[in-house]
Amino acid sequence: MVFLLTGLNRLQPASIWGHLCFGRWMSQTGDLPKSDPFAAETTGLVEKFSNVPWLPQRIGFWFYQTIGMESLIVAHSMLAVIACGVMMATIVLRGVPAWGGVAGGLIMYLISFPAIGILRPQLLGLVGLSLVLLASGQILRRLHPLCWLPVVMGLWANCHASCILGLGVLALGVVSDAIDCWWNTGRAAKRCSDKVVRRRLWLFLLCTLAACLNPLGTNLLLRAVPLWIGPALVDIPARRPLDLVSLSGILFFTSLLITAFVIRHSRRRFRPVDVLLLTVFGVLALTSPRMLGWWGIVWPWMLLPHACSIWWPSGNAEDDSVEDDSADGQLGRSAVRTLFAMACVFATLRWAPASQALISNDHRGLAKITASDTPLYVAHEIQRRGWEGTFFCPLDWSDYLMWTTQGAVKPLAYSHVHLARADTLRDQLRISQGDPEWLRIAETYDLDYLVICRRRNDALRRLVEYHPRTDIVYQDDIVYQDEQGLVVRLLPRGA
Repeated sequence: MVFLLTGLNRLQPASIWGHLCFGRWMSQTGDLPKSDPFAAETTGLVEKFSNVPWLPQRIGFWFYQTIGMESLIVAHSMLAVIACGVMMATIVLRGVPAWGGVAGGLIMYLISFPAIGILRPQLLGLVGLSLVLLASGQILRRLHPLCWLPVVMGLWANCHASCILGLGVLALGVVSDAIDCWWNTGRAAKRCSDKVVRRRLWLFLLCTLAACLNPLGTNLLLRAVPLWIGPALVDIPARRPLDLVSLSGILFFTSLLITAFVIRHSRRRFRPVDVLLLTVFGVLALTSPRMLGWWGIVWPWMLLPHACSIWWPSGNAEDDSVEDDSADGQLGRSAVRTLFAMACVFATLRWAPASQALISNDHRGLAKITASDTPLYVAHEIQRRGWEGTFFCPLDWSDYLMWTTQGAVKPLAYSHVHLARADTLRDQLRISQGDPEWLRIAETYDLDYLVICRRRNDALRRLVEYHPRTDIVYQDDIVYQDEQGLVVRLLPRGA
């Protein structure tokens, strides 16, 4: 179900194309970028440039180059399946019945859909956080997380700056067990101190060292937070606080009401880590809709064991300090189940549009795999006519125009807003909203063209189309237009 639903999502005009541009640049140069090679306005000091997801950018471009565009949609679906599958296993290993684990994975998919529904490196972070929660439970009984989780953390640090969240979860686990040790007395506290706290502390230290194995080194841990909440991001709609009346807001506050009910009736002990994780990730979810994806992972992992204790009080209701060993054998194996599972996988691969296209080698074309808002014809016309220079473009169109024109279009800003200067991003938004000073701003940045979306930049379109004839902009310099957008050439002063 997760594979099929995710495969129905089309490639959005933002984000993925910008990452592919970086992947193509690195493939052509054989080096990592030291500064932004695409934006019209530089990011300032070179040493502050942070292109963290270089690894998925290279791999994504290799997939595109080797297999084709359909492979990106299949990879998108597989990442969603892995994230949900790991979450299901993690919940089941906490002593929850198998159907509860499946429900937890689907709940995670529903709440995190704003993040899962778009192909971007953040998806790898969702997989990483699910594996961190899995290791946090297993480390109480097994030592193998000390071997594989640092490897996961090292890869995560080269894929997305959200690795700081994984380290935060591990740190909160150490703090939680330390609080338990302080709260208890006698031998129980000594055993907890020797076995649990030390294991978690070693896991945290090894993962922290592994996270430093990236091109930025320890600087990544220092820059991770500014990459999300820097001053350049305050005016981006997707980065604003959660809207109470939006779908994301309704999902979040519904989950809070369910949490209040479960806290009131749960027969299991709420550990300090439960309270800490709910508080930290709840506050993060309030700051931005994009942060809701992390809440969608932590919330079902924490809540389902307590919810099950309400309806099945005979289970391990009193103490959750040790995971349930009997959970390992809940999902029995048999030849019939294996054959049924293989049949489901085969049928899904044949029904899903992207995987079917790969199997039959019958690719559907850009029009069928890209979102309807993608500026296909505008980009084709810019490429055909060989226009190049500095452009104003809608923020989410810029990436696709950069990709199509091989970097000939230098946008004022694009979806990698963490690379933009705060004043540049604000000027981008002022032009987009039809500020009366749009012409002065365009002159400040020596813009050559304006690419205007009719639906979202209507105020700017009216200002441009009915601008009086001056020595700067002429009405007949609308060099291309269609139902979706128009391209306006800005003549230099005195031309």
